[in-house]
Amino acid sequence: MGSFTRIPGKRREPIALGGSVVTIRSAEIASRLAAPTGPNFAVAEVAEPCERCGEPLAEMFITTGGALGDPDVWRDHPIAVDGWACAGCGVFRYPRKIDPQRIQELTEEGVAAGRSGDFAAAELCFARIVWNWPGYFPGHLNYAEATRDRLADRKPDDPAVERRLVERMVDQYEAAVAAFEEQPTPSLVAGAARAYRSLADQAIEARAADRARRLLETCLRLDGLPAEDEVDARTRLRYLERGGSQFDEARATLMPYLALDDREARAISTGDDRRRVVSAVETLSEIAAHAPDLWEATWLIAKAKQSLGDIDGAIADLQRAHEAAPDAEPVARDLSMLLLERDEVHDAREVARAIAAARPNAANLCNLAVTELLCGDLGAADAALTRSEELDPEDPVARAVRSRIERYRAGGPLPRTMRELERG
Repeated sequence: MGSFTRIPGKRREPIALGGSVVTIRSAEIASRLAAPTGPNFAVAEVAEPCERCGEPLAEMFITTGGALGDPDVWRDHPIAVDGWACAGCGVFRYPRKIDPQRIQELTEEGVAAGRSGDFAAAELCFARIVWNWPGYFPGHLNYAEATRDRLADRKPDDPAVERRLVERMVDQYEAAVAAFEEQPTPSLVAGAARAYRSLADQAIEARAADRARRLLETCLRLDGLPAEDEVDARTRLRYLERGGSQFDEARATLMPYLALDDREARAISTGDDRRRVVSAVETLSEIAAHAPDLWEATWLIAKAKQSLGDIDGAIADLQRAHEAAPDAEPVARDLSMLLLERDEVHDAREVARAIAAARPNAANLCNLAVTELLCGDLGAADAALTRSEELDPEDPVARAVRSRIERYRAGGPLPRTMRELERG
């Protein structure tokens, strides 16, 4: 039916009256008003007078927000409900029966406020909807979205405040999901998908991968799921499969220490450097064990081992990554280069040929030309180099290899190792 709340204590509590609005500005009072938990459309009138003074209860909009509210009280105790009150005695009864037309008006007001950037006003409208109509899916979803927009617009300086706002947002998304699951409706599928994905995002941020995965899988099972929502959900699942935030953090730790095409690696010169690299490798190894087809993890491990001086280990990892993803260009490039440095030129050529076949426009065609040259096949080297030059006519490495090929065609001794090639 409704909630009856009497606030004990002194007669004059910090409550402001403004027409038919009673605004609670005390956190102590606000903390004692519980949100309705069940749908209510029945209580249109209340006959009982105030139990303290005997005066009739007046129809009021009861809130902690609005122009007379305290922003901190509203932030921590967002109350907005139509009911009855005796403000002087601190007696409240709610919710009062609200017709669908009024709920629609509040929805439109909230959407307009959110679009104008007045997120507090938007939250007030949607909080009023869910306090009056608990379990109403659009109300809970819009309330969650308004709080999300508020956080995105300006993150609170106090982490505790941010945490409470995030908890409020999550509570509303969960209420929306619960309402949808109790009564699935085709027209609400897109909104439900939004709620599931938003809850999954929070779970990912909290490193609750299993919860995130369950939410996303539930989302993907929705009948009539729009194509763009399916893509978003599957993208998040792939992120989880590749280790999520743990993968990102390990990768970020390793990147400065890895030799890449556009820069040299930072030296692993201190014990702290080594510990950071080793710890990141251990994390990636765990991820790779659970996702053996995730070549990026194995590639990063190999690059880290190379920086640590473990060339045998790097080659072994690169070979595994190449088997799992033969068309992964970074893996093939680094594997062929390490094999060349070990004078295993024929094995290096097989790797370079495989990636050239899988990726005809790959950037490592110059590497293929080098391997063909070191294996003594000038014709194949020339063909690979021509393809490389078509892709990048300004490549200085290709120009250098071209001059060597012309020299060898003129009768110079062919090199058999990278060191011989580099000496010219």
